[in-house]
Amino acid sequence: MKFAIFLIASLLSISSFACDRGSDYLCRGDRVIDSDNDEAQVIAVWKDGTVSLRLANNSSVTYKRHIDTLAITEGCSGKYKCVGDRVIDSDNDVAIIRGIFKNGSLSLRLESNSSVKYRRLARQVAVTRGCLKREDICVGDIVVDSDNDEAIVQGIFQESSVLSLRLRTHSSVKYSRYAQSVALIDDCSPWRR
Repeated sequence: MKFAIFLIASLLSISSFACDRGSDYLCRGDRVIDSDNDEAQVIAVWKDGTVSLRLANNSSVTYKRHIDTLAITEGCSGKYKCVGDRVIDSDNDVAIIRGIFKNGSLSLRLESNSSVKYRRLARQVAVTRGCLKREDICVGDIVVDSDNDEAIVQGIFQESSVLSLRLRTHSSVKYSRYAQSVALIDDCSPWRR
């Protein structure tokens, strides 16, 4: 009898409304990334703002999380940071965006080692396309830095006007500089066309 009451109470607390993709709610069947960077599938949406999840790599493990602690695995955060995009993190490592958390942080996967998954705030990630309009510098442009080294712009940290650069002569050497501290010497970027 207690189990029947528990089951009925549980079913009543699960949201029974049709899923509205225009709202902040996740829907049953959505794929998400939790705060531990594990991929999961939503199996139930609760009215208290939590969801029941099933781990993607282990269908027998289920658990509950609040929706604010989950990253969506589709869509964009701002103009250039979308799930699946290549970005450059604050350590100048190339990564792929796996998910976007509600607070704006991103779940990333290191491009050179797909088993390395981690989180960064969106402002700590450079986009690998587009231009920094006020400085007239685009990804792919060749610049010279204050040490007279020629470098290729490989990414732009939009919020801080910092460029992620790669030396032309030693492509493994990567570093960052403020856009104001470099001079444009060749505007060969495809983003200018």
